[in-house]
Amino acid sequence: EMLESTDKTDEFIGWLEESNIPHPATATLLPLLKAYHTSRGEKWEDTSHNHKLAFLLGSWEQRVYWWEVFEVIRRLLLSGVLVLFGPGSTVQSAMSILICLASIKAYSLYAPFREDEDDYLQEVTQWQLFMVL
Repeated sequence: EMLESTDKTDEFIGWLEESNIPHPATATLLPLLKAYHTSRGEKWEDTSHNHKLAFLLGSWEQRVYWWEVFEVIRRLLLSGVLVLFGPGSTVQSAMSILICLASIKAYSLYAPFREDEDDYLQEVTQWQLFMVL
């Protein structure tokens, strides 16, 4: 589980390097862990840029490769499902506000984009959408 999370793996490698534990397992584990972690990162870069579905994966970090599914559901909820509540009704407004707040929280919590500037811009646009509603 730890090896699948990029952030936790980086933390663990840093801890191993800083701790200088005089144990043979550390001397063996550290180079293997670094090689594995590097190869996974390179594989993700290759897959997310060269695959025929790269347009779905290219913007997201590896830990949130599934984020496009969340984004599609969010868009469907804001455009298609709100029609079911009646145009201009209080329930429709309340549901749209709840959907916006949930997506703002999700974007803030996961920060799914590869670049931090993109995460910040997405949060600003989510707040802008909330203010329009």
